[in-house]
Amino acid sequence: MNKLFLGLTILIIFTIAAVYTILFTKTGNSYVASYIENKVNNEQNDIKFKINDFTLTFSTINFNATINDNSNIDISGDLALFTTRVNLNYDIKIKELAELERLLKQKLNGSFSTSGTIIGDSKFSEIKGISSLAQSQTTYDLVFEDFEAKKINFDMSNAKIDKLLYILNQPIYADGILNINGNIEDARPENLSGIVKTQIKNGTTNNKVINTVFSQNLKKEIIFKSDSTTTLSSNKAITNSRTSSTLANIDIKNAVFTFDDAAIDSDYLVNIIDLSNLYDLTSTKMRGSILLKGNVKSKNKSLEVSGNSKLLGGVLDFNLKNNDLHANIKDIQIKELTNMLYYPNVFDSTSALTLDYDILLKKGKLKGNLVKGHFLPNDFSSLLNQFAKFDITKEVYKTVDINTDINKLILSSNVRMKSKNTQIDISRSILDLEKSLVDADVITKIKNSQFAVNLKGKTTSPKITFDSKNLISNQIDKNKEKIKEKLNKVLKGKLGENGADEVLKNFKSLF
Repeated sequence: MNKLFLGLTILIIFTIAAVYTILFTKTGNSYVASYIENKVNNEQNDIKFKINDFTLTFSTINFNATINDNSNIDISGDLALFTTRVNLNYDIKIKELAELERLLKQKLNGSFSTSGTIIGDSKFSEIKGISSLAQSQTTYDLVFEDFEAKKINFDMSNAKIDKLLYILNQPIYADGILNINGNIEDARPENLSGIVKTQIKNGTTNNKVINTVFSQNLKKEIIFKSDSTTTLSSNKAITNSRTSSTLANIDIKNAVFTFDDAAIDSDYLVNIIDLSNLYDLTSTKMRGSILLKGNVKSKNKSLEVSGNSKLLGGVLDFNLKNNDLHANIKDIQIKELTNMLYYPNVFDSTSALTLDYDILLKKGKLKGNLVKGHFLPNDFSSLLNQFAKFDITKEVYKTVDINTDINKLILSSNVRMKSKNTQIDISRSILDLEKSLVDADVITKIKNSQFAVNLKGKTTSPKITFDSKNLISNQIDKNKEKIKEKLNKVLKGKLGENGADEVLKNFKSLF
């Protein structure tokens, strides 16, 4: 028994001596450093990792290493192994994050540096540090209990948005200043609670990048700013925010994001104060304002946006599900609509239209009718009054049927309208919203007379071509006896009994 006890004692002493030799002597430190170097370099063969100093004692540690000769990691301080308590300082400087892509499992760019302290033990520890990420002034304070994050406080001030996008390997969509302040009282998922405040100042779009990435044609920079507050509660992040820009103001009172299914459910209010600012996006000249409100839902890669607006004396209701847009346009005043689009005021009525449109293909259909419409005084009505002696502005059209195919900014329409004394058919109408051009053939029937009109050119002042053949022929037939009487009177009976009829027949054939 004594021999066994003595043997175990000697074994334990030799084991402790071996561990001490391996871990806490200069030779042992050198062995551990070499092992770590080889391990990292073998697994990450695209980087060069070198430990310059590794000194471990029972109470202290010094660790200094370089990555690719241009980045440095330095850790030093007190280390109590048996009580697992540390009081360490760290300083990390990475010159080029792109070189660590395989190690980080993420493509990043630019440089990164941070320094701070680690104090505590296995039960409770705290990490405090600073960083200049994206040229910001950033501080952070993390509290751990049993190696699990409990509290997280951080403050990032004056980060440059373009630098941050570059670091994250994203296109540089915009410039500006980003401030983020977070106070997370409990970071554990089951007890998550805290507040994160975000602010963007002096934001401006990088139109060259946006035009390339999103196939747009922005010319004017969009200036924007934003403030938001996010409350973390259990499995949810609830945000309210306000974004102001030269395009629109967007208010969100209650945007809810659930972490387990990555679902979003949010209200929104969009106020476009001046529609003329949308020209670069729509390629359509407009004026006036619009206020939209609705809801956004997103889950499992599915997006649904619903909304409504009181617009131009009527109501617009729409629903967008992924690429498919469906809209109902009711009681909108056509006169106000044409005025908003800088088109001549030709016709006035209320609308009852439906729109189905694919926003990716930019193709769709607009169908419906205009209710209780009437023509307004314009070049067409004046010309009609001159040739047909008919005032079309007094006619009321109970319904006007419209069927329009949309292909990007080209609208191809068929229109049919009927009143007590007239019928108008537009079987071919092409409207180019981008170039503001129109080309339309209009067949008009007034009582027993029929004639064709073509409108072609700029929408603001199209050229009107009037085919008066049938109209003149009908007018001759209508006033035939009076004309014959005048002809015979002027020519003093020289035409003979049927001469006046022959003259009228030949005159009509000229048209």
